Amino acid sequence: MNYKVLLVDDEPLTLEGLKLIVDWENLGYGISGECSDGEEAISVMTKISPDVVITDIQMPLVDGLQLIKLGKELNPSTKFIGIGGYDEFEYARRALQFGGKHFILKPIFS
Repeated sequence: MNYKVLLVDDEPLTLEGLKLIVDWENLGYGISGECSDGEEAISVMTKISPDVVITDIQMPLVDGLQLIKLGKELNPSTKFIGIGGYDEFEYARRALQFGGKHFILKPIFS
């Protein structure tokens, strides 16, 4: 059985890159959804209960830090990975405080 992954980013090229850069299926994961903001992601999370959420930190409506916090309340077993173009430690620290497991700096692809 594949683990369900939800990708969340307001940049379409980043979403596409995340799908292509990893051989998800070979690793036992499947992309179960894609969202362009945190508000949409919360709605999708209630429907699909993803195992992993990879989220941008700065997005409209509900940002990635809020998504991690709300998402952990919805489903404490969901793992979160934050991504962002902010190399300040504070963003990574807050993502981890809210229950995130990792923080990856953009640009991810070079």
